[in-house]
Amino acid sequence: MLLALGNPASLDLANSILPPQQTAEPDGGSPQQRADTGPSFDPSSAALHTYLGDVDDLSGCSPQLPAGYCCRMPLLQLEVVLMPGATLPLRVIYHSERRLIERALDALEPLSRLITVVFASHSMSVVGCTAEILQMRRQSDGSIHCVAKGRQRVAVQLDEMAVINMARCQVEVLPEIGNGPLPREIRAGAGSWPAPALLSFDAATLADQARTLFRHFAPEVREYKGSPLELSFWLSVNLPLQDATRQSLLEAPTAAARLCRLIKTLQKLGHLRCASCGAQVAAARSVISMSEEGIGSAYVNAHGYVHDMITLQGVQDVGPLGGDEPETENSWFPGYAWTIVYCNTCRAHLGWHFTATQQQTEPRDFWGLRRCNISEAWEDHVIQADYSSEDEYWYTDNESESL
Repeated sequence: MLLALGNPASLDLANSILPPQQTAEPDGGSPQQRADTGPSFDPSSAALHTYLGDVDDLSGCSPQLPAGYCCRMPLLQLEVVLMPGATLPLRVIYHSERRLIERALDALEPLSRLITVVFASHSMSVVGCTAEILQMRRQSDGSIHCVAKGRQRVAVQLDEMAVINMARCQVEVLPEIGNGPLPREIRAGAGSWPAPALLSFDAATLADQARTLFRHFAPEVREYKGSPLELSFWLSVNLPLQDATRQSLLEAPTAAARLCRLIKTLQKLGHLRCASCGAQVAAARSVISMSEEGIGSAYVNAHGYVHDMITLQGVQDVGPLGGDEPETENSWFPGYAWTIVYCNTCRAHLGWHFTATQQQTEPRDFWGLRRCNISEAWEDHVIQADYSSEDEYWYTDNESESL
């Protein structure tokens, strides 16, 4: 059952298409052929989620909860795998959802403004992520617009009645282990295990190797500076991966284990496919950063449905249905109009095509694909980063369409 901001009860309304508005058509051509003749899009505007309107910063902040801390927390179940550090915009429309947010706002420290977000699944025992509400404003129609930020991984024991009623659920804060380098003596082989075998536990070395591979994978995306733990979550958000893969990354018990899986992914990720029919729809390396947060981010449409989306420079065998016109209302990217696009093979809704409304804006156009409607395809060959061959030891192993 999909709950909260993805409630199926809202789908009839959410599937309605807003009145079309005319806008400039894309000029065509490959990204390499598009000259920088005009101002570039400012990625910070997308990260601010300005389409929500004015929201107010909330004072103070919730403290970091200690590992093993158990409590009951308001539950939000979405088609989004929220990672620590990732932004979650919300349009809270329905009474049960508003009550959930009000409970979080009224909670006492250290739980004030905290909710638990879990990916919609049939499992009653899952790993989710806490989210702290940082900005909000109540609207004249009674709805609430807010922006939250992922904080900590939690083990969630779902209760059937809590899921149905969007009530509180029991959570336990999970530890984050292995965030630093191994002692020099251990890395030099002083222990009983050979040094190469220990590299799978060396988060600092793994982080360096993951950064090297990501530079090859997406050279135009700004490199992330942060700890190995922070990098492991950032890469989990900023690689074009389907929800199931990202859920497994969220469940990885340590930063080192997560980085190992990400390195293996960076070595072999080749293309993206339609999750419905398997048709190839994009090269994985065609990603483009249109938000200050990177190539992946969550956005919420006018009906409260949250979409987790990746942005790409180009796609194949994807396009609009006949007669659809670009629209500017509720656009997630200021200065761009949007058109709903589908898989040309099976007609599944894959995402949107965004086109600049001003002729001088660069890029002229780009594409946004929904993670829940794509799957990964792997290359036969493995891309190696610039590191010793000894390091090989650590490779272990019914929806809204409008904005």
